[in-house]
Amino acid sequence: MDLLTWEDKYSVKVAEIDTQHKQMFEMINNLFRSLQEFKAPDQIQPIIKGFIDYANFHFATEEKYFTQFNYPQKDVHIQAHRMYSTRIQELLDNSTKDKVLVSTQLMDFVEDWWIQHVTGMDQKYAQFFNDHGLH
Repeated sequence: MDLLTWEDKYSVKVAEIDTQHKQMFEMINNLFRSLQEFKAPDQIQPIIKGFIDYANFHFATEEKYFTQFNYPQKDVHIQAHRMYSTRIQELLDNSTKDKVLVSTQLMDFVEDWWIQHVTGMDQKYAQFFNDHGLH
């Protein structure tokens, strides 16, 4: 079972970023399936690390274009990325206390955050990026 399913409404009409968003959704689904299967922590840790690394890679891609095109909402968007990373780290830091609760909190957070972020903040730059030649 998947937690997130890609839909056309999530597209920002920039192939590179849509591909990264789709990959992020797949990584979230992989983590979700791993938690549902009660995989051992040593099996889940690399999945979580990959998930975090890929999010940082994706954020760097967006932020590169924010700077390149002088995106007017750059600072607010970057702040949202940093707040996401901080919250993920907080959830992971607390994971030694209650793995089940934290796993649920982690999955709830990433599901909500990515859907809201892609359909909200990311949609705001879609036309701006397209106007600057990104498709």
